[in-house]
Amino acid sequence: MIPHPHLFKAALTADALNLGPHWVYNQAVLASAYPKGVSILTDPLSKYHPGKAAGDLTHYGDNLTLMLRTVSNDGAWDRESFIGNWQEFWSDTTSYRDGATEETLSRLDKPNLPASTSNDIAGASMALALTGLIEGADEGSLIATIREQTGFAHRDLETMDAAEFFTRVILRLRAGDSLYEALEEAASANHETLKAQDALQKATTAQSSDDHLKVAAEFGLTCHTPDAFPLVLYYLLRYPTDIVAALSDNALAGGDNAARALIIAIVLAAANGWDGSLDESWQAVKQQSELAKALAS
Repeated sequence: MIPHPHLFKAALTADALNLGPHWVYNQAVLASAYPKGVSILTDPLSKYHPGKAAGDLTHYGDNLTLMLRTVSNDGAWDRESFIGNWQEFWSDTTSYRDGATEETLSRLDKPNLPASTSNDIAGASMALALTGLIEGADEGSLIATIREQTGFAHRDLETMDAAEFFTRVILRLRAGDSLYEALEEAASANHETLKAQDALQKATTAQSSDDHLKVAAEFGLTCHTPDAFPLVLYYLLRYPTDIVAALSDNALAGGDNAARALIIAIVLAAANGWDGSLDESWQAVKQQSELAKALAS
């Protein structure tokens, strides 16, 4: 059995919701396209997901699907099995191949070359989904596994630290902490390069603003961890119990909203459970029946 299927289901649903607004940086365009917020699955507005339509997953969701299939087929997480599945999928697909994917593909068969050092927050986002798939590992082992998975295609220390940070948040939530307590505890841990306490303070101070779009633009909408990490914290603090509102506002902020959305969904599902508010969107995911079967295995 998948130990925490609601975390993975939340991540997949968030990814599908963000296919439409993904990588659109113009907030006015998004506001016009989604006047009632981002709450339904739509076709992509950007050029980055050719051939995909409402109900499909982004390339991040494709990676999550590979992770889920690995566990479903093998009965447990097996990194080497995943890498084989990953290489086969990305060598023959029309799904968007970002820079980290291209670089990793070019180096898998060349161990003498250094791994991709991409600092895209997506590396941490996708690896964090393992918290929904792995059971029985102690804290140190789980953190090590998620850092290793992040580093597979995003071997940037700050990004690996961010993955560890949110893993610690998930563990504290499971231990009974409130979301803010879990964030504070994770921020107090030693990190190699991530300035977690500074980012948490920045996100906390920004709660005084009523204009989340302005805050997001000032924080930075890019894929890169220095921009994305505090912005994820900002939306978690803004909506600690409302996953629908958190995902909608994050999507309307633009940029790499899909990568941020994975973390937001996983953390808020861990904090509040699956309350059914995303049921309609989950049912609209094209691969829903296959994914649901794997999650129940």
